[in-house]
Amino acid sequence: MYEITKEKSKLERKWKPYFRIVEELTPVTFRVRNQLDGTEQKTHAEHLRKVPIGDWNIPVMPATGKPVRKAQLAVPPGESSSDESENESERDLTPTERMTRFHRHERDGSSDEDDIPLMELQKTVTS
Repeated sequence: MYEITKEKSKLERKWKPYFRIVEELTPVTFRVRNQLDGTEQKTHAEHLRKVPIGDWNIPVMPATGKPVRKAQLAVPPGESSSDESENESERDLTPTERMTRFHRHERDGSSDEDDIPLMELQKTVTS
């Protein structure tokens, strides 16, 4: 049995699978059980849709007790070296960003670790 969801976003599935009718409370109200986590809830008949149960492969819950992830990744995350990630980030830059990165120069005597106090900076600028 499928149950209609209260959509939180347009990307979420409209129908959730793996529900079974436990009992009929009224002619249009049913108590349904989620086969994955065993929770029960009351549902109106218009929120249910009949499906052939033989088509389902019910996933097994992991031993950690965490809920099943709602989204599936198209490509599993893989480990890549930092050189590859730097090259990929440079490829993704727009032409203006490439030009600014090309023309950006760091001075020989400067570093991020050496902070110049404001008083010393003012003295060097005014003199």
